[in-house]
Amino acid sequence: MEKINYRLNWQDFKALERYIRSKKFVPRLYFWVQYIAVPLILVGVPLWSVFQYNGSDDRTTVLWRVAPVLGFLPFWVALMVYSRWSLRRKLKLTGIFDHDSAIGLSEAGLWRRDATGEGTTFWNTIKEVRNYRDYIFFVLSVEGAITILPKRSFSSLQAASAFHQEALRLWEKHRG
Repeated sequence: MEKINYRLNWQDFKALERYIRSKKFVPRLYFWVQYIAVPLILVGVPLWSVFQYNGSDDRTTVLWRVAPVLGFLPFWVALMVYSRWSLRRKLKLTGIFDHDSAIGLSEAGLWRRDATGEGTTFWNTIKEVRNYRDYIFFVLSVEGAITILPKRSFSSLQAASAFHQEALRLWEKHRG
């Protein structure tokens, strides 16, 4: 069994998020609401009301219409930054990032060793083996469980492609 050594980083997690958003509607909707719709509403509605106001050009009135945006928007941006920082910190503490890991293929399944331990995921528990951009994903039958393998771990793209083809062959051979 050939063992591939790799190390995950924050960019790999962001790629995993993109992959999940591309496959499922709810994460895609959550992303659009959190990062697109809410900021547009927070900024757009008060600014729109300033320009639609047909009363006097009193600067105090305009200022009070823009004040909610100026007061709440920095808080919202800080909250988004803190939530990403907190998530990154939690993932780092679990041992997912910045630790040497190894993965290999065997007749029994997908062998993996990382900071949390060593084990084999049997082929019949893997729902799909995906070649996605710069990664190979092993999607497990358990909802939300995905093993990610960066292609940069291989000596060449041909080696990554050969690994993916071998994983597909073994998966198709042993799945129920």
